[in-house]
Amino acid sequence: MRPILIVPALSVPRRALFGALLGALLGGLPVLAGDRPVVEGGYNYVPFNHRPVIPSPDLTVIPPLTGVLGGSVAGAALLTSAAEASAAETQKISNALGRSTSFCNALTVDAYKIDCLAYEYWQISEQLPRTGDYAEVQKTLADTAAKLKALAKANQSSTLPAGRARSTGAEARRTTRALVPVAPERLPQLKEQAAAIVEEAQTVLLRSAGNSERRRAQFQRISAAMETGTILLRAI
Repeated sequence: MRPILIVPALSVPRRALFGALLGALLGGLPVLAGDRPVVEGGYNYVPFNHRPVIPSPDLTVIPPLTGVLGGSVAGAALLTSAAEASAAETQKISNALGRSTSFCNALTVDAYKIDCLAYEYWQISEQLPRTGDYAEVQKTLADTAAKLKALAKANQSSTLPAGRARSTGAEARRTTRALVPVAPERLPQLKEQAAAIVEEAQTVLLRSAGNSERRRAQFQRISAAMETGTILLRAI
């Protein structure tokens, strides 16, 4: 039995409801797999350039998840710049969004979830081309990540330390920077603000398709996949 460092959760996530809604949105795909993320000792980073500044202490090791949504390996390019909008290419992005939301949902300390989603959206945006049919998707996710991170930073907890999150098992993942926890007492207001940021991104994405019917159809699917983010945030 592996050692576990326990830190009490601030609230218990409604994983059963979240999993059911997430699975329905993504067409019945399995939602979970691997192990729960671990929030561990990490570094505070200069926003968005991911360079270490100040070491932070260990936070917690979280028990295993019951499942995982398939998707791309973190850090690997999802699409090439030449990729045209298609159902197959869009599914790669939708899977990555679902996997990212599942990763953040598995964190038992809700205060880290807003910045976790910010990190995950940034991670996906870095794997998308900045030209071609999916350029607007890349830009929308990057902008959304920046807004969510700024929200977390502006409302950072004075009692909880920043820390990196990781999961173990066959689909092991690890954040490359420390996640910023928000003040727990502000979560009821902050989760609504964060959900509004994601909803705004969905609207922007749909409008960015322009006159292309091909892009519009695929952007609608990506926007629907982003709904998992609003479900995660409102379930905090």
